[in-house]
Amino acid sequence: MDNRMAGMVLVGLVIIVLLIVGRELLKDRDKTGLSWNVSAYLNIFKTGWRAARKNLWIFWILWTFSIVAMLQNFFLRLSVKGFQFTPFSRLFHGFHTFSLSFEELMLNLLRAPDFIPFSFGLDNSILLLFALVFLIPPFKKVLLQTFTETRTQTSVNLLRKNLLFFVILTIMAVALRILWSISPGFQPVEQSRIFVPIYFYSLIMVFWSAFVQALLTGFIFSLFRVGVLHEEADRNSVFISSLKFFRPLFFFFLILLGVFHCSVILISFFHSSSYIPFIIHWLSLFFLFVPYFMVQMDFSLRAALRLNISSWKQNWRQDLAFFLAVVLMVSVVNYLLSFLWRFTGTYYYLIVQVAERTVRLIMEFWIAALIMAFCMQLTGRTKGVTNTSPDPAFGESLLETTAQIRSGKMKWYKHEDVF
Repeated sequence: MDNRMAGMVLVGLVIIVLLIVGRELLKDRDKTGLSWNVSAYLNIFKTGWRAARKNLWIFWILWTFSIVAMLQNFFLRLSVKGFQFTPFSRLFHGFHTFSLSFEELMLNLLRAPDFIPFSFGLDNSILLLFALVFLIPPFKKVLLQTFTETRTQTSVNLLRKNLLFFVILTIMAVALRILWSISPGFQPVEQSRIFVPIYFYSLIMVFWSAFVQALLTGFIFSLFRVGVLHEEADRNSVFISSLKFFRPLFFFFLILLGVFHCSVILISFFHSSSYIPFIIHWLSLFFLFVPYFMVQMDFSLRAALRLNISSWKQNWRQDLAFFLAVVLMVSVVNYLLSFLWRFTGTYYYLIVQVAERTVRLIMEFWIAALIMAFCMQLTGRTKGVTNTSPDPAFGESLLETTAQIRSGKMKWYKHEDVF
């Protein structure tokens, strides 16, 4: 089954889901007299945009590290002997081949979950090493403090134990990234199908990425939470309070990245089909709310998983409608940006790649903020905060579940749990 066939199957499934959701929403309207208000979701999108715009300073930090890493790899490749740009005529070829291709639309739809953020991280580069040199001393002072809250202290202890290991892996990751860029021979052994350098690099990146994402995501999601609530908070205090989420987020991302890594290994061994990663990414959307619930509700990993399952059981219509809207938006942006890939190898590629990364990061930043707003609406945390709240009945079904989890009546939750 090729990507086109997989895309057609996916479109068919999306249409079926839309019909089911529409039928169920009409049922609710007949039973309760409440009409499904599309403006409720529009308000969530607006609230998410306001929260993202309020924290653009963290966006520019992420953007800087991403662009520097891209420039580093670009100029390293230029140094490779025999590197040549494609002819200027490629530019005109790019204009002529830009068309409304069904196959391209399907591919962009399949890739949409790749750009719905579970987390935020940094690209490894020389700039990151320099940043570590300046940030580790003040960061160590924070880690040497004693915190009264058990979960915060537990997370800080994990950070402290793995900090040196993280620095060593950062040096190795940057070195391997540079070697990969300048050495065309840094390739797999095709006879054995074992990509020794690539797999070694990816194994390092599983731990490294989980560490960075857990640290950054707890902080960024905390900022979004404050932004959705229209509250003002000191950045230093938000960062300190977000440290409590490091341990549960770290293990969540470690498991998630581990599953992705294992799937890539299996695909490379069996060459089964290129659509398997797409299926995995689509299935992973079921767990998308978990890191958001962790930060929003101050829950452990087990409690967030429990609330995530309850959300899908009790509010699956709202969840599916929300995800379909986000997937549609991402697919449209992906399709528009696919035009830029026509410039691959030309003198203009550097400029368009910067533009593409900027647009994608803005989109992901906004999506993460609006997912936080959606989760807070589901659990009733935004009621009475803004004048743009959706239908009062929206999300009430999770209130009782949330209260039970907080009171410890649910089996999966104890407030002192670190997972």
